[in-house]
Amino acid sequence: MTHSNIAGAINAAHAGVEAAKREGARYAVECGRLLDQAKETGPHGGWDA
Repeated sequence: MTHSNIAGAINAAHAGVEAAKREGARYAVECGRLLDQAKETGPHGGWDA
């Protein structure tokens, strides 16, 4: 591999990491939204059951 090819591969891998972080954050927010929604369906303290 040439220096240029290696740099391109590094940049592509870095872009993949950045995309995965954004996607992970999106899923975390959705999880929180769904947990809030689920919390409204039961009485206070009902998570133990």
